Amino acid sequence: MPTLRRYLLSEMLRGFGAVFVCLVGVYLASRAAHYIGDAAAGRLQQAVVLELVWLQLVIALPTLTPACLYLGIFITLARMQREQELVAMQAAGSGMRFLLASSVRLGLVVGLLLFVVAVVLTPWAERRSQDIRVQAAEVSDASTLIPGRFRELSGTDHVLYFRAAAREGGVLSDVFLYVDDGNRFDVLRAREAEFILDPATRQRWVEFRDGTREEGTNADLSNESTRFERYRVRMDHGSREGGGDPTRTKSRASLELLGDDSPAAAAELQWRVAPLFVALNLSLLAVLVVGSGSGRGRRRDLPILIALLAYFLYNNVLGIARTMVRREQLPEWLGLWSVHLLALAIMALVYFWPTIRHRLRRARMPFRLAGVR
Repeated sequence: MPTLRRYLLSEMLRGFGAVFVCLVGVYLASRAAHYIGDAAAGRLQQAVVLELVWLQLVIALPTLTPACLYLGIFITLARMQREQELVAMQAAGSGMRFLLASSVRLGLVVGLLLFVVAVVLTPWAERRSQDIRVQAAEVSDASTLIPGRFRELSGTDHVLYFRAAAREGGVLSDVFLYVDDGNRFDVLRAREAEFILDPATRQRWVEFRDGTREEGTNADLSNESTRFERYRVRMDHGSREGGGDPTRTKSRASLELLGDDSPAAAAELQWRVAPLFVALNLSLLAVLVVGSGSGRGRRRDLPILIALLAYFLYNNVLGIARTMVRREQLPEWLGLWSVHLLALAIMALVYFWPTIRHRLRRARMPFRLAGVR
């Protein structure tokens, strides 16, 4: 039995590794192409492209790896079923329970590794990625702004003009800014302005000093003019100061989220713990799909369709539950745990269904015999 278990685990691990290498390769190529395009357009420094690609891989691992594990186990068992290896194992006394126990062992190891990645490494990668993006945007704006020319700031719909810039400190003088969001517009004129990064929220601002602001609507020609000493305009998504920024829970440390009672923090914590349970449930699901499917006749492709449908359904319901917890539409104590428990209950029903159906048939047998008499 130990020899057979080692063989089965090695085959599952080999299938998981092959799928993991393929999907990670595709993901890295996709991210690299995206960031190289940004670098070619001047929105990103070439020196940080490789670092951003690896950071995005760390962020994606808790979501990508369970899918690789699921497909690896499914493909391995489907091949063994096609080559009659599972039939030989069952004849030797190693049936469905043996397959489930072996897959759970592999799923538990992968799940624990993903738990560490999601709780410790992913928040750090999110913070580092955000820092690089903010710094790249600042460098992009600073390097492309030319005195005496109108320039649209990167990532916004703001048009900026300034007469001159100080060599040290990056302070702009005689500044003009035009913001149009479709329904209303702002025109700012200031003696000087400076790009500022808020260390608490990681947001980019332009602080204008000693100027005037004209505000109006595109449908009405009348404008309101106010004078200010200091006025800030946020560079992300064209939002103005005071609009309220959502808490960036993805980049917050897990210990910090534990002390936060907000629904957003609870949803993020449950999402970080989810890969452990997803890996375990998907490893069980792969065995059940192969064991309950038929590889003969017209139903040859049915296990593949069931496997894909089950995975996408499970993954999408988890995302919906996360959003509902964040919006306080689902209690925190129920949250994503309910999705994991529901998936486990459905798999238990699939596993015990042949026994339940057999007992129901035996229970109906006396009544059928009585009817015949």
